[in-house]
Amino acid sequence: MLICAFHPHYQLVYTSFDFSSFSLISYYLNERNITSVRTFLDNDYAGQRAVQEFVNAGFKVEDMAVYYKDFKDLNEYHVSRVREQQKKLEKTPNTSNKRKQVKLKIR
Repeated sequence: MLICAFHPHYQLVYTSFDFSSFSLISYYLNERNITSVRTFLDNDYAGQRAVQEFVNAGFKVEDMAVYYKDFKDLNEYHVSRVREQQKKLEKTPNTSNKRKQVKLKIR
């Protein structure tokens, strides 16, 4: 899981989340006067519950999971994107190896 706290200095906070450590995460963010977070959590009950914990603690939350809602988590989304790009590359003919010959006229 990734929690990005956006702050005037754009400080990033990377942490693995479990509910027993939520009070520590909340304390850390509050000590730094961070009131808004972006979460990149799994698209499951636990991820939704974690987002709700942030909301209940008074943070403004931007749940980034909406951008990968058709996937289990952010990693699965990225793996899918890479595979799509690889398939596209396999389908397109490799023209970069061909060299064009240019005739120059000397006057």
